[in-house]
Amino acid sequence: MKLGNIKIEVDGSKCRNPMECQKCMRVCPQVVFAAIPTKPKKYELSKDFSLFAPFEAACVLCNLCTSVCPNDAIKITSRGGEKTP
Repeated sequence: MKLGNIKIEVDGSKCRNPMECQKCMRVCPQVVFAAIPTKPKKYELSKDFSLFAPFEAACVLCNLCTSVCPNDAIKITSRGGEKTP
């Protein structure tokens, strides 16, 4: 499988608060993940965040994120649909 030919999906129903956990964001050697506020309000700090992978093309398929996720919220597949090793 060629690098850059993958898709990283984060199940928001399983990943409830990525800013408290941060395990995938800390372990990823390519800094693939980011968290954004789900309900941003002007002049207020957000408490609710959503995790996504804006830099999935940089993923090196180490699968560290999937192994440290306590909720099994991260799935890495090829663009063709097959699951990565």
